[in-house]
Amino acid sequence: MTLNTLKNAILEACLNLWHYTAPNNAQVPYAVWAEDQRFDFEANGKHAEHAWQGTLDYFTRTENDLEVQNIEEALDSIPIGWRLNSIQYEEDTGVIHYEWVWNLYGTNDLE
Repeated sequence: MTLNTLKNAILEACLNLWHYTAPNNAQVPYAVWAEDQRFDFEANGKHAEHAWQGTLDYFTRTENDLEVQNIEEALDSIPIGWRLNSIQYEEDTGVIHYEWVWNLYGTNDLE
């Protein structure tokens, strides 16, 4: 499993996707994903396997946005752990912000 596998699965559900941060002119709806931590499995003094934890944030102005279901189906389509961490309404922008936390085991390859 690679980080690229995760990125490609999310792209199937949400075409407006950025890594780490969206550009200032990004139009809602869009998503941003990022790796937050890495907990490696070590064996014989070597990093035998990577264990990544990160977040996926989706921003929309649509109540009950169907993209949320599409994103969760995309996350279910690959062998990772994930949970919906929060749903927030951002009053200053009028945006609904969904945040998922995901866990991936494998390599750090983005290619």
